[in-house]
Amino acid sequence: MSLIVRPMRPEETERVMEIDCVAFGDLQEKLTGRPFDLPMREREFFEFWQRADPEGALVAEKDGAIIGINFNHARRRSGWFGPLAVAPGEQSAGAGKALLQAGMEYLAGARCRMIGLDTYPHNPVAVSMYLKNGFEVVGSTVQLEIHLPIERLNNEGANPRAGDSSAAVEPIGAEDMVTIIGTEEELSGFNRAKDFSFLLEWDHAFGLRVSDGTDLAGYLWGYRKRGKGVIGSFYVADENQYREVGCPLLDAAFEEFLRLGLSNIVSLNDGNQSKQLNFLFGIGFRTRSTMLKLHLGDIVSRRTHSPLASEKG
Repeated sequence: MSLIVRPMRPEETERVMEIDCVAFGDLQEKLTGRPFDLPMREREFFEFWQRADPEGALVAEKDGAIIGINFNHARRRSGWFGPLAVAPGEQSAGAGKALLQAGMEYLAGARCRMIGLDTYPHNPVAVSMYLKNGFEVVGSTVQLEIHLPIERLNNEGANPRAGDSSAAVEPIGAEDMVTIIGTEEELSGFNRAKDFSFLLEWDHAFGLRVSDGTDLAGYLWGYRKRGKGVIGSFYVADENQYREVGCPLLDAAFEEFLRLGLSNIVSLNDGNQSKQLNFLFGIGFRTRSTMLKLHLGDIVSRRTHSPLASEKG
């Protein structure tokens, strides 16, 4: 058997997408004990990841056939990886460990001092592999979901009758990026300039903001993933202003998702963000899943955002 790990080529995107879909679908079946029809992830993600980190978009090849993938994202001093997946029936070939090692070497070579990832807590094989490679559990990522349409929100309470907040929501523009990228890096430790630029340009994504005079009061990024709408980053500057800022942001986001034909919406949240979680539960979101957040390297004691999104599932 000949197993090698190397950067993927653009013409291999279809095979990479297939492994991503089949491997995570198979994992979900094993974890839930029931058939799981997982939609394919949108091609634009894979094309962007390869453009952003051409040497970090890795495949494992056995006897000339691609059997595994690992996408690594170097963002200045910090990085993360995912999706990392191996085709069903090939897990015993050592491809997972080889892909992880190669990805860690890539991120170290890019001078990342911290590496982050999310993984399912009820997948002991993956958790064990990461812990053996020096990762530490630092928290959780809570995935919530809601189904549209719902009644329009305002700042009076949960799911009130139609009403408008005085906060003005505007699309994020290029002129807002420096402030938002800096805020995100302070919150998460990860620089997301490349990722937000991708979302700003993609037809199936959007960014929204609310300003308080000249200051940024809040923002939200939304995008399509596996045929669902995802809120990958939701920020309110003043934790006591979730109603006043969060409701108009979500109202506008829900309209954007419906415009894109998306009615099943997932929100990704740090498990320590209790006020944000309480707010989202109060307007109708429900728990979808919880994942472990692991870091390697410079462990920061308190970060309120995960990387752009958990790329699992």
